[in-house]
Parts: sequence; C-alpha cells; structure tokens
Amino acid sequence: MRHLIVLTCVVVFGAAKITIDLEAAVKSFYGTLPRDVFLKSPTPWGDLYKTYNWEEIRTILRVSGVRIKRNSFKKTVVLSHDFENPSNLTIKVNAGLSQSVENTITTTWSQSKEFSVAQEFEYDFSVIFAKTSGTTEISFTSTYGKSEERSESVTIGSTSAVEIELKPGQSATAVLTAKKSELEIEVTYVATLRGNVAVNFRKSYKGHHFYGPSVIAVLKSAGLETEIMTYETIKLGTFMEASLKVFDKDTGLPL
Repeated sequence: MRHLIVLTCVVVFGAAKITIDLEAAVKSFYGTLPRDVFLKSPTPWGDLYKTYNWEEIRTILRVSGVRIKRNSFKKTVVLSHDFENPSNLTIKVNAGLSQSVENTITTTWSQSKEFSVAQEFEYDFSVIFAKTSGTTEISFTSTYGKSEERSESVTIGSTSAVEIELKPGQSATAVLTAKKSELEIEVTYVATLRGNVAVNFRKSYKGHHFYGPSVIAVLKSAGLETEIMTYETIKLGTFMEASLKVFDKDTGLPL
C-alpha cells in the first residue's frame, strides 16, 4: 500500500485549504511513481532527514516590496473658542485650548492564492512612517495575515501659558489647528517553500531507494507554482504639528 501524503497549507482566512499531491509531483520529476514521500522528520528507515542531512520542508516568507499609495497632509481646525471682555477694564484671559483626537491604523489583507505560513511573525514599520509622515513617534507592529483596526486617543494643544490681554469690549478667537496626515501603504509578501522531499521507491531507482530532491525542483517539474503573493494594505491617520493661535475677532489680526 502506498503511503500517500499531500502538502497541505492552511489558508490565512477561513478554513479552506490548498493541497498539492507530492507523489504526483515526484512522479513528474523522476518519471516513476514513488512508494512514499515525506515532508519532515520523523520517517521510517532511521529517519531519512537525519541520515542524509536533508532539510525539512518549511515555508519562507519575505517582504518583496513596499509601495506608498497615498501620502497627504491637510491643515485642519480641531477646535476654536471665543473670548470676550464685557467689562470696562483690561483683563487677562487664559486662551489655552486642548482637544482629544484619534490616531488610527487599519490593516487589510488580500492574496493571489490561498496560502499561509506555519507561524506568525511580526514586523515594525516605524522607519517607513518616519520617512513618509515626518514623525518618529509612530511605531506599528503587525501580525501576518491578521486584519486589524487600532486607535489611540492623544491630546493636542495647551491649556496653560497662553495668556492674552483683552481691552474693554474686545473679543478674541483662539483656534487650535493640526496637520492631519493620511498615509496608505501596500506591502507585498512572497511565500515559498524550502527544503527536501524525502522519497522512497519500492524498487531501486538508478541504484538507490532513497532520494531527497529540492521541493522547488519537484514543484517546477509538475508545473506547479513555487511562489504565492500576499498583499497587506496599511492605512494610517494621525494628527501632528498642533498649533494654537489667537486672533482679534473684529480685525482678524493675531494677538
């Protein structure tokens, strides 16, 4: 009875799977059907991987490219407030303003084929954000294949040391502005396999029963794909460079 093994990769999203019949692929590589194929230890016959120092099949994942799809900055009025002096005396007013705003990060995933890696890995895009958004205060760590949405409340502005003088009957408007940055990045990943397929032939093939061909060579011989692309879109919305200015309400001149 032949020992049938298929290479099964669990999909990142959902429960569907892709399967590759390695026996059929090995047959296309050698021209004859093997009795057994294995992906990793242990195997019979003293464990072929250890005996011949073969590498077990594993998934290799790498970032192949990062593309900036959008990088915009827009000055936004976050909050404004009017101050009045209805008295007959010159008064001092604290014109400080502060406001809580939300910095947001969302990640979504798409893929050319359903594929997954055996383990999760994390990466840090703080360097990219520093170059594109002009700040080094953003540090974002994401997990492969996991769509996420995060937000963080931060307070911008100042409520102290913003003292102004208002003459009798004078009015002023304090305006808190900030630069709203919207950054969209597409990250491309390439997943491939690495290692040796442990093969056993029932009858001696060219003088041997055991062979350990490269899994990539086997896949290519069967006309199967050796790489699968996955794409992550990261959207980042942040407030930065907050500024507080006070203007005379009648003349519009800064105070």
